[in-house]
Amino acid sequence: MTSAVTRAPGCFDPCAPLPDGTTVLEASAGTGKTFAIAALATGALAEGLTTIDRLMLVTFARSATLELRTRVHERLRASLEALRHALAGSGDSEPSDDMLATLCAGDPPVLRARIGRLEQALGDFGRATIATTHEFCGRLLDELGMLVDHDTGRGSEQQLAVLRHQVIDDVRLATSMQGTAQLAPDVARIVGDAVLGHRGLRLLEPPPDDPLARARFEFAGAIRRQFEDRARRLRLHGFDDMVQRVVDALNDRVTGERAASTLAERFDLVMVDEFQDTDPAQWTILRRAFHHRTRLVIVGDPKQSIYGFRGADVQAYLDATGQADQRFTLDCNYRCDPGVTEGLAELFGAAGLGSAGQDIRLTPVSTQQSFPRLRIGSQRGQPPAVQLRAISPQRLLRAQPARDAISADLVHTFDQLLARAELFAQGRWRALRPSDMAVLVRRRHTGEQIGSSQMRV
Repeated sequence: MTSAVTRAPGCFDPCAPLPDGTTVLEASAGTGKTFAIAALATGALAEGLTTIDRLMLVTFARSATLELRTRVHERLRASLEALRHALAGSGDSEPSDDMLATLCAGDPPVLRARIGRLEQALGDFGRATIATTHEFCGRLLDELGMLVDHDTGRGSEQQLAVLRHQVIDDVRLATSMQGTAQLAPDVARIVGDAVLGHRGLRLLEPPPDDPLARARFEFAGAIRRQFEDRARRLRLHGFDDMVQRVVDALNDRVTGERAASTLAERFDLVMVDEFQDTDPAQWTILRRAFHHRTRLVIVGDPKQSIYGFRGADVQAYLDATGQADQRFTLDCNYRCDPGVTEGLAELFGAAGLGSAGQDIRLTPVSTQQSFPRLRIGSQRGQPPAVQLRAISPQRLLRAQPARDAISADLVHTFDQLLARAELFAQGRWRALRPSDMAVLVRRRHTGEQIGSSQMRV
């Protein structure tokens, strides 16, 4: 194994053998992340690095799980067909990408072995573990058997919400009876919702000379202890409890090492998608169970970490990056024109996108597209693909007049584009249509205002 990586990521070669150890694969938007995961999984199955029942793919949301499952199945079928053509010597069907071409290279015995493995994988596809984070933890609990506390009770989110409110109120009343520093009911509810909504996060010790911070710290700790005790007695468990139960099993002083070995021996390859949206507890599971025990591939983009309100912590991604054996980046964007990626690099290339101490930067990428697919008339000097537009009035505008001015500028820009612009689509140039355009806004009301302004023109 190599030591933890601190250098900048190298460009990922999808045709190279899948490395041992832990690999971080940084994948910016539009760089073919899902395609890469499906192709890597297929390659590992074809080369005999794993079998379908010893492969685990984890992603964040159920909809993403369905898409990933579909894409892996499609890739298996396409690879099997390409291998059969290659074995038969049929030249009328060339591999559609470099990874398939690499897979189809080899002597007949090698190709037959790959075909047999993929046929087996497709036949046993129902045994594949492709799951959300919480489903993944549920599977791990099943795998651990007697090494984990198996309380099979479950509760609805409504039942758990009622219990949370009861615990917050009861602990607040108990602290008021003890004569310690009291929290106002609204403050108690805010603190309680925060600590019970993110139970995987560690409580930070307050400064010694701040009695109010000390009161909040002790209140938060009491709430967690009371909630966990009551939930266990009532046999109410939610999704977060499954995560914590796996963490507890892996950290157990007596059986933790055996639990970690049990999980590592169960899977040859674990790939985790959308890892920037994980939290410290989930990284603890992956680190304790699979890091330096089996092949672990972590795929994500810290620039897209948007689920902090659910407890996601981009620091977990950065910790994994620091401990990985190798770190790569997908360096080709398949969605954008060159002007877009170049404009974004100019805008954000030197910017630090993380908090203090978090080195998150825009990774340079090339584009598959070689020319701009949007043109305005026949003019030679086309406008830049990325623009910062600002309104500079002679006098300071209040909020609403400023919004009106921005809406008017957008509407004018749309009109100019619809009147003069052409889009290259399906191999030919055609007039730009309203359905080709989109506006991203922060609030729905803003979008409705822009839509109303467009309708009035």
